[in-house]
Amino acid sequence: MREILRIDTQNYQEEWPVHKRIAAKAIFYIDDKLVMLQSNLGDVKFIGGGIEDGESQIDGLIREVKEETGYEAIKSSIKEIGIVIERRKDKYEDAIWELMTYMFSCEVNPLEREELKLTENEIKHGMKCVFLTPEDAIHNNEEALKKNQYSEWLYRDLELLILLFKK
Repeated sequence: MREILRIDTQNYQEEWPVHKRIAAKAIFYIDDKLVMLQSNLGDVKFIGGGIEDGESQIDGLIREVKEETGYEAIKSSIKEIGIVIERRKDKYEDAIWELMTYMFSCEVNPLEREELKLTENEIKHGMKCVFLTPEDAIHNNEEALKKNQYSEWLYRDLELLILLFKK
């Protein structure tokens, strides 16, 4: 898969240890609306998250879509979009936090939906599944940035939304 976006805050020292994380995220629509998670601050992020030990990127994507939206990703519909690489200072220590996110598109059956299984962190941020146009998603994140709201995903997902949807 090819790299489509790199975000590097360069707020770290190169000799620091690197903490790597791999994630898979999905882009899909229901009724011509992009499905995303929205925090209690109004900003939005793509559906998906970290890959668990021993889990493939595709299996992690399917699990994350189901947990965060209640929908089942149709495995045969999954297509590669690209890789997003993010590097910055770790929040907790003098280390480099590096996230490699594999972006995919997929389809779901909109008529079959289960209860969401959000993580403790997602619940803390008041996450809910929302349906937006890409333009509204971009607007939400631009407004959050103007208010100096910070989240781990805000800038990355705004840049990705602009890259993929702004013409």
